[in-house]
Amino acid sequence: MERLGEEVAEAAGNNVTVLLSGESGTGREAIARRIHERSARASAPFLEVGCGWLGVDGLALDLFGLHEGGLLRLVRDGTLFLSDVGYIHEPLHDRLAAALGPHAPRIIISARCGEFSPTGQPLETLDPRVIEVPSLRRRGADLLPITCALIRRLGGPGTNGLSAEAGAAIRGYSW
Repeated sequence: MERLGEEVAEAAGNNVTVLLSGESGTGREAIARRIHERSARASAPFLEVGCGWLGVDGLALDLFGLHEGGLLRLVRDGTLFLSDVGYIHEPLHDRLAAALGPHAPRIIISARCGEFSPTGQPLETLDPRVIEVPSLRRRGADLLPITCALIRRLGGPGTNGLSAEAGAAIRGYSW
């Protein structure tokens, strides 16, 4: 969608915290990577942390380390993508907000629709730029390029893409 592309370009051109909000399976991780790859931080690391996978203590240990550092220091010139941010508990929100400064990584956070709101939450101190990622139902023109990209990414060398029949089936499916 054109609007989504414009929002991605705008976010990439500014060093702002971004909140990607959308349904499961809408490509929030791919959009976070696109923002990073088009930003001034593109040559630095991009690291995804699944907040729901680690638990509160594991997430705090990974982000901040035992003493100084952790992932925030490791990725400090790059982008830290926090997926499923709804699993982050309030004390960790405050600690993360306090840790961000001029030498901190860019933060892109991701949440499913309704899981997180930038207002009324401790992470509102990050003042995220909210990008609503539309569902695939509303992104019909994106379906074939997304599918082809996934096939190339997962299929490995020699993958030829979609047959005409497969493309027609994807376009005809009621998402």
